Amino acid sequence: MVQVKAIKAFSDNYIWCLTTDNSNQAWVVDPGQAHPVLTYLAEHKLTLGGILITHHHYDHTDGVAELVDAYPDISVYGPANSPFKGVTHALTDGQSISVLNINFTIFATLGTRLIIFVTQMMNLLLQAIHYLAADVGAYLKARQSKCGNLLIN
Repeated sequence: MVQVKAIKAFSDNYIWCLTTDNSNQAWVVDPGQAHPVLTYLAEHKLTLGGILITHHHYDHTDGVAELVDAYPDISVYGPANSPFKGVTHALTDGQSISVLNINFTIFATLGTRLIIFVTQMMNLLLQAIHYLAADVGAYLKARQSKCGNLLIN
């Protein structure tokens, strides 16, 4: 299962860290600072697997070079049209990538030229809610006879 943790950066921002239960690998999203990421990785005994950049602003990219220096074999995914020069894998609208064995679909947005990484996790979440609702419904239906048929189907 993928876990998303917030790593505090600057005075008012976060760097998102993606991990799974069965790996010591982590991916970070928009590392505006390297030091908080390196500290977090060391404290949690994780290695950096890659970086996802949503757009070129400094508070999303200034830590990339230092992280690449510390982990020279990592990939840096980001918008193909970005003025940020640290992207090693340029992404365009509709492309798919796999991070931590989760498929991400890329959606380009207008305005600030963002690329948003949308994962199949949303589908998994919706499925989980559906199954939970079905389980609760089945439980209530089973209890219906004990409640004197007060529940309406």
